Amino acid sequence: MPPQDRFAKLREYEDRLAVMKSGVKDEARAAHIVTWQAKSDEKLRHLTVQRRFEAAKQRRESDLNARRQRLAEKLIAEDAALKDELLRSRETPEQRRAKLAERARQLATKRESRRQELAAQLQEKAFEENCDVLRQTHSKRILYRTLDERSAQIEQKMAQRIVEEEETRMFAEMNETQRLKAEQRHLDDKQRDRERRQATIKVLDQQ
Repeated sequence: MPPQDRFAKLREYEDRLAVMKSGVKDEARAAHIVTWQAKSDEKLRHLTVQRRFEAAKQRRESDLNARRQRLAEKLIAEDAALKDELLRSRETPEQRRAKLAERARQLATKRESRRQELAAQLQEKAFEENCDVLRQTHSKRILYRTLDERSAQIEQKMAQRIVEEEETRMFAEMNETQRLKAEQRHLDDKQRDRERRQATIKVLDQQ
């Protein structure tokens, strides 16, 4: 092969090699671009997911805080209502004793007034119907006997009233005991409700 042909072949080979190298570089550059684009897309997707996660986390924390606040406000309101209810419904032992003492004084005053009124009526009647000494003496005896009978009746009624009042007092004490037990059960129920709500709040705080 003449030298010029070999030279031409060599030039042709070099040109083809240069074209191949250029193609390889273009492919490498294109692959690099594709890889960079894929990494960019992946990073963008990761950032999007992260933002959504943070937003969901913030919404969840906000909802939890709102629930805690509502539970706390409800607990405070129920405690205040319970205290107010107990203060309105509770009667102290001093108040009960004072009430019973006042009722006893009123009853004694009423009994004495009725006794004095009856004695005055009987005395006035005896005075009007009997003028001489004998009749006066006899009338006095009748009057005294009547007064004694009336006094005995009054005493018997007073004794019966005392027995009835004692029975009433015993029943009142029994009712008071039952009321206190019911009140204690009510307080225990409220305490258990508070403990359950506090446990719920604690669980929410731990989430």
